[in-house]
Amino acid sequence: MAKEVGRRRYNKIIGYSVLGFLAFWYIVVLVLTLQALFLTQELIQIMKVESLYVQEQQKVQEEIQEEVQIIPPQDTTSTESVSIVSRSERKSKVTPLNFSVLTPSLITTKELENRLNTDFKPLAHVFVQAEEVTGINAVVLASIAALESGWGKSTLAQSHNNLFGWTDSSSPSGFKYFESKETCIMYIAKRLKTNYLTEGGKYFNGYSLEAINIKYCTLSDWKYKVATIANDLEGNKYGGV
Repeated sequence: MAKEVGRRRYNKIIGYSVLGFLAFWYIVVLVLTLQALFLTQELIQIMKVESLYVQEQQKVQEEIQEEVQIIPPQDTTSTESVSIVSRSERKSKVTPLNFSVLTPSLITTKELENRLNTDFKPLAHVFVQAEEVTGINAVVLASIAALESGWGKSTLAQSHNNLFGWTDSSSPSGFKYFESKETCIMYIAKRLKTNYLTEGGKYFNGYSLEAINIKYCTLSDWKYKVATIANDLEGNKYGGV
């Protein structure tokens, strides 16, 4: 009789042990399953956010490409003609800070190319084209790009093709990315014309470098630095670099 009771107790203990073991692993599996579901939901949300960001960036670049059309450089060995003034009169007049940057530079692609440094020479035709499209003096535009990008050697210029330090709140880096430097020049030229150099524009304060400086850059000597580079370009001091 005692043996029978002992055996029953033993079997009951074994049964409880098995049930406890199974319950333990059931709880473990349940916890792991819930964690997996939670992580899966988090991953899906991250992927959705990344997908939306990529789509937004693609949309922005498509809009930029639609808005900006780059004309290939012409043969600079040929003689370029200007109908307004004779060739001997073509000379940039960027000197005083109150000089309107919408005054035509009257400079040819070849002339500007000869005055730019090595990194900027291939972009000469784009600065000239930007002047034709927006009216912004090509020498001034090139000077702003040179100052903001360290003549194309800044990290931002190399990684984002951004020659003007143009910001973008939707970008992880905080700065706008461009498919090419040519695209950047035309895009910024149009933004400068619309926002800074058109009456009623968001940042309009006049047509001079000094007026642009008020909203474009927090450094008060920015206008002087741009004017200095423009004067150096006019004096051909950067030619042959």
